Amino acid sequence: MAEAAPRGEQFELYRTYDESMGTWLQVGFLRTLLDASVATPSSSEELRFRRNLRDQARYTLWEVDQNIAHLDSRIAEERRSHPLQLVRALRASLVNVRMTIIRLAAEP
Repeated sequence: MAEAAPRGEQFELYRTYDESMGTWLQVGFLRTLLDASVATPSSSEELRFRRNLRDQARYTLWEVDQNIAHLDSRIAEERRSHPLQLVRALRASLVNVRMTIIRLAAEP
């Protein structure tokens, strides 16, 4: 979408993409930890994975909150821009993922 956008919108789209990729990489890493904690056969290993999962979830929650705040500022600045639909969709996805991360971050 960034390549097809008018030249004046390309920079902001690429910037939003770059900022969001870091957040989604953290979400992916969190998912990998969750899968590993579920698959571990040892209860001592499971406890270690769950602690790592909780800590990663707390960091990922911070990343998601930062990204949502950035998208909120973009939405406030660009009320009539065409890529705004994409920014809103990205924000909605992050809000949905955030609810799951909150539960993982609260694990003991």
